[in-house]
Amino acid sequence: MVNSTFKKAVTILASVACLASLTACGAAAASESSSATNSNGDEVRTIQAVTGGTPAPYTLKNTDNKPDGQNIELVQEVFKRLPQYKLEISFAEFKGIFPGLDSGRYQIAVNNFAKTPEREQKYIFSTPMYKNEYVAVVSEQSGIKNIDSLSDLAGKTTITSADGSNVQLALQKYNQANPDNTIKLEYNSADQVNQLQQVKDGKVDFSILDAPTVRYYEKKIGLKLNTVELSDKVDEELQNQNYSYLVFPKGEEKLRDDVNKALQEIIKDGTSKKIDEKWFGADQTPDPDAK
Repeated sequence: MVNSTFKKAVTILASVACLASLTACGAAAASESSSATNSNGDEVRTIQAVTGGTPAPYTLKNTDNKPDGQNIELVQEVFKRLPQYKLEISFAEFKGIFPGLDSGRYQIAVNNFAKTPEREQKYIFSTPMYKNEYVAVVSEQSGIKNIDSLSDLAGKTTITSADGSNVQLALQKYNQANPDNTIKLEYNSADQVNQLQQVKDGKVDFSILDAPTVRYYEKKIGLKLNTVELSDKVDEELQNQNYSYLVFPKGEEKLRDDVNKALQEIIKDGTSKKIDEKWFGADQTPDPDAK
């Protein structure tokens, strides 16, 4: 009698364990899958893109608290040409973007990124999205009238964020090459409006910014700024940081190649130009041979 009862209990427990094992396996498989099928039965992969939501007009949070800006509209237009993918874009703190790529949480980073040798060791990049255009915002007290070379800014103070932006990297590179004639870099996490106001108030001498950013804030909040054009030589000194890219984790070469193909399509048909003019106030289409 005891043996019969024991055997029944063992049988029931084994059945429960088997069912639990099957359920767990099914759940694991579901969590690893990021694909579905559309109405035609074709497989559609969901791609998680991430942005920090600044700087405007490249990326921002609109009045509906949704991602917006030139980068966002451009990447959305790219994915309209890629029916094999479904794009989802979410916000994250800037410092969490690259760890998110590393962990596999995100497959694309969308944030006006520069390409650097350090980043190329860990990540892969799209072809250029657009060519950067820079301008110097200067305080009246700075005495800066012309900028023929970055050396003209030696001894002057600028405000920048330590986020790996294009200009910050270029200024750091200049300082490393000219240790006896450096530009004073003040790192600050203040938003760009605050940074521009500090230049206007004379708290710092200058800030080299993307021209679209300056135009955006002049128009949006009516901020009147003193600007100085950069010479061709300065453009050459910034040349290595002259384009911006989408960033992918290694292993996403197929996704990167598909994105590049669609990106070239929207550049050739003028869609990219329209997006640039909407957000930048100018066409910043990359050169045909840009890499």
